Amino acid sequence: MFFLLDKLIIALLNPLLWAMVLLLAGLGFRNRQIKNRFCWAALAILVFFSNPFMSKQVSEIWEHEIRTAREVELGQRPVVLLGGMAESWPGMDRPIFLKGGDRLIGALELLQHSEQNMLLISGGAFYKRDVLPEASFIKSFLTNQDMIPNPIVAESTSTNTAQNARYCREIFTRHDWPMDIVLVSSAFHLYRARKCFEKQGFQVETFATDPLESRTPKPIIHAFIPNLQSLITWEYLFKEWLGTLYYYLKGEI
Repeated sequence: MFFLLDKLIIALLNPLLWAMVLLLAGLGFRNRQIKNRFCWAALAILVFFSNPFMSKQVSEIWEHEIRTAREVELGQRPVVLLGGMAESWPGMDRPIFLKGGDRLIGALELLQHSEQNMLLISGGAFYKRDVLPEASFIKSFLTNQDMIPNPIVAESTSTNTAQNARYCREIFTRHDWPMDIVLVSSAFHLYRARKCFEKQGFQVETFATDPLESRTPKPIIHAFIPNLQSLITWEYLFKEWLGTLYYYLKGEI
């Protein structure tokens, strides 16, 4: 029941849904003035939240800075890679990478000049308990393909960011490893992730991947042409802000 309520709340954080609700609500009124107000409100929401200039500015303010691997002082620190980047499909012998797949590329980039640093992948099976946990099948994929020679540890129980941090701490405590890590996740997610890991006693340096908006320079006209990606960006931001507030109230950060 809690899972369904959680998904419903997240689904409501969608500007396109807001506009549709206003339009449908407006159709229910016979009074032309009220109907027009609802329609104008829906149009205003669509114009604002589909504007690439606005979504790009806000996302760049919120997201962690995108750096190159050379700018990270890796030393001997383990690289902790958060899940939410791939799925295990029936009949497929490899992970199906989603939008967050750049997280894995970032982790591999960090590890390419060192064979000693451990890679810890954290992520379980969120939707179905009978499928292979994300960390496990990504570890298997990396090992079978001989993609990196580094030692790989899979934390395959967690289903959210707070659990990522908590269960990683248990692994580090059990093996008496230094609690000093480089944390890899999507740029929009790293603020909450870092706070969760610091709450568990880790010293954290972040490596941001997977930005919400393209950083490729474009002609100025593109900043004013409505864009579906901008609506998606706002949805990600709203979800992340709500999650951060929820974790703050729960004492997870």
